[in-house]
Amino acid sequence: MMDPGAWDAWVVLTWLVVVVLIAAVAAVVVWALRGERSSGRATPVAPSPGDILDERFARGEISDEELQRRRQALTNR
Repeated sequence: MMDPGAWDAWVVLTWLVVVVLIAAVAAVVVWALRGERSSGRATPVAPSPGDILDERFARGEISDEELQRRRQALTNR
């Protein structure tokens, strides 16, 4: 038969494993949230020259003819 004190060791070991697993899950969650948040702070992608032309046309800064001429110049590069 096992020594009654041996059961105490198993109980302590079981609780230790539970605490370590909870800490590991918490660490993974924190790591994932920090990674997600920091990816939101990444430098934004600059708009393409075509996008800039479209925006300027939409604001009325350039005419339709100017838009077509500049678009043609971009595609010929």
